[in-house]
Amino acid sequence: MPNSENGRLVTCDLVCAGAPSPGLWSSFLAWVEARTGQKVVGYDFRPKRAGVPLGVESLELSDGTRHEGDVLGKTWRNIFGSGAAFRPSCHVCPYTVLERTGDFTLGDFWGVDKVKKGIDDGRGVSLVLAPLTSSEVFFPVDDADLLPAQAAVTKSQPALSHSHAVSPSRPAFWSAYVTGGFAKAASFLGVGTSMNTLKRKVKALIASDKPAKTSPYCSIFDASLYATGREGYTICEDPLRCTGCSACMAVCPKEAIAMVPNAEGFLVPRINPDKCVSCGRCRKACPSNGDAARTLKSAPLRAYAYRNDDEVRAHSSSGGAFWALAKPVIDEGGVVYGAAFDDRFAVRHIRCEDEVSLRRCCGSKYVQSDVGDSYASVRADLASGRTVLFSGTPCQVAGLKSYLKLCSGGGSPQLILVDLLCHGAASPGLFSDHVAFLESRYGHLTGFEFRNKDFGWHGYRNAAVFDGDGKRFGYDVSAYQEVFNFSYAARPACSRCPYACAERTGDVTLGDYWGVERYCPSIDDNRGVSLVIACTDHGNSLVQCIGPAAKLEEGQYGQRVLRQPCIPSNDRTAFWNVYRAGGYVAAIKRFTRYGVARRTVRNARKALRGLTEKMKGLACRSSA
Repeated sequence: MPNSENGRLVTCDLVCAGAPSPGLWSSFLAWVEARTGQKVVGYDFRPKRAGVPLGVESLELSDGTRHEGDVLGKTWRNIFGSGAAFRPSCHVCPYTVLERTGDFTLGDFWGVDKVKKGIDDGRGVSLVLAPLTSSEVFFPVDDADLLPAQAAVTKSQPALSHSHAVSPSRPAFWSAYVTGGFAKAASFLGVGTSMNTLKRKVKALIASDKPAKTSPYCSIFDASLYATGREGYTICEDPLRCTGCSACMAVCPKEAIAMVPNAEGFLVPRINPDKCVSCGRCRKACPSNGDAARTLKSAPLRAYAYRNDDEVRAHSSSGGAFWALAKPVIDEGGVVYGAAFDDRFAVRHIRCEDEVSLRRCCGSKYVQSDVGDSYASVRADLASGRTVLFSGTPCQVAGLKSYLKLCSGGGSPQLILVDLLCHGAASPGLFSDHVAFLESRYGHLTGFEFRNKDFGWHGYRNAAVFDGDGKRFGYDVSAYQEVFNFSYAARPACSRCPYACAERTGDVTLGDYWGVERYCPSIDDNRGVSLVIACTDHGNSLVQCIGPAAKLEEGQYGQRVLRQPCIPSNDRTAFWNVYRAGGYVAAIKRFTRYGVARRTVRNARKALRGLTEKMKGLACRSSA
C-alpha cells in the first residue's frame, strides 16, 4: 500500500464540483415533506435504473411512492447545477488542479467513451488518479486501462482544471431564501416550478420580441469601469450598454471626448471638462440611448453560401466574400474601411484605396477595433462623391449611421454598409497583453493569424510568426482564442446586444457559414465558406455581382448570433479577479488549456525524475 507521511494513513480526495449548503439541504427536505405530506425516507443522488447519465435524482416517501424525473426529483439537482448554493470558497478553490491533496483521487469518468472505447457499459466507470511514481497500487489494474491524466481534464472533469463558476443569480437567490424561505428561492431559479432551470428563463427573456431593459448578467459586471462622460454628465444612459462605437467622440464639435482604455482594456469615452460646452450632441449620437431599432433594417431578403477561389480564401477566414464585395469598390475608384492590425498588432479601422491595404482587412480579428477618425473620414469621402464601403461590427455600423444622421442628415446612396456576425467584442488591452506574453517567450512577433487554415477551415487554430521563425502553434498561442471562445473577456454590452437578431444594421451581413455541411455539402471543401445575407435591395444587387453563390432558404442559415446575444461566462468575474491580481499569464494558467498543459508537463517531468532517482538507487544497491 502507498503510505502517507506518517506511514499508516492513506488519504483519498474526491473530484468536487462544489459544496452546497447543508442548511439549504435541510430546508429542501422540509419543503418536500410539507408539499407531499409524507416523510422522506430515502434519497438517491445518482440512480442507475436508467443508466449512469440520468439527469435526475430519486427520492422515496414514507407512503412508498418514488419521485424520479418530476419536479421533486429535479429540484435539488437543478439548484446544485446552478452554482447559486455553493460555499464562496468553492469559486476560488485552489484544489481544482491535477496536483491533488490525497494519495489518490476518485471521481466519475464522464466522457470515458471519448477516451477509451469498450469500457462504458452504462453501469458506471470511475476515474482514478494516482501518482505516476508509485511502485504499488491499491488493487489490480489492467495496464490497458491506464490513461494519461491529461485525458481526465480534457474529456472528463472540468473540476480538475478550474473552479465552479460564480452564478450571477447567487445574491438574489440567497436574498429570496432569507425573505421567503426555500420555496421562494427555488422559484427564483425556476426550479420546483414548471420552469426547470435559470437558463430557460434567460433564453425566454432573450428570445422575447422586446429587448431586455436590464441584463440578467448585470451582477457579474463592474459598472463603474464603464462609466461614460465626466462627473455630473453621462453620455450613455446605462454604462453597461456602452459599446465603445466612438460615435460620441466623432460628433463632438469641440473635440472634448477621447476614447480611453479602462481597467479591462476596453475603450470608453471620457470628457475633458475644460473643452465641453454641454451641447448634448454626444448623447444624441449614442446608439445605445433610446431605441436601437432605429438603426436596424428589415429582415433579410436573401441569404447565400459563397466561396471565392483558393488564392483569395488562403488569406481570408472563411469564403472570401469580403474581398469579393470590396475589391470592385477599389477598382472603380472608391474607398473601403475595415479592421486591420497595426505594426504593434493593435486592431484599428483603416482607409483602403489599394489591394495591399485591403488585404490587411481580410481575415478575422477577434479584438474590438478602434475606429479612430473613420466616421469623419467616411463623411468626407462621401461629400467628395466617392463610393464608400464600411465594414465593422453591427454596433460600429450603427454608430456610423447615427453620426451621419446628426452631421449630414442621413446616409448616401454611395455608402455600402457591411456588418459582421459578431460573437462579442473582446478586450483590446487583453490581446495586447497576449502579444507581450508571446514576445517574452519567442521574440519579436511579425505575424498573427486568427483562424489559420493550414489544418483546414473547421476549427479555431491560431498561428504566430516570429523573427526568423516559421508558423508556430500551441496552447500558448491559442490561449487568447480560448479566452474569447469562452466569453471570459466579452464587453458587458455584448450580453444584451440589440443587434443579435435577424434584422441587421448593414446592407449586407457576412460571417462564417457554420453548418454548411448539413445544407450545402457540395460547396464545403474545408477551405472556408461564407454566409452572405442581403438585407436591402441595394445589398442584394451587390451580392448578385460577386459571382456564383448558392441561394439558401430560411432555416438553412440559423446562426446563434442571429437569435440571441453573447452569453458571458459565469467565470468572468473570477477571470478578471485573477487577471488584476496576477496579470495575463496567471489568468490563462488558471482558465485555459495552456495552464493544464504546463501542469501536465511539470508533473510528468517530476515523475520522470523520481523514477530516474529510484532506478539509480536500485542500480547502486545491486552493484553493492
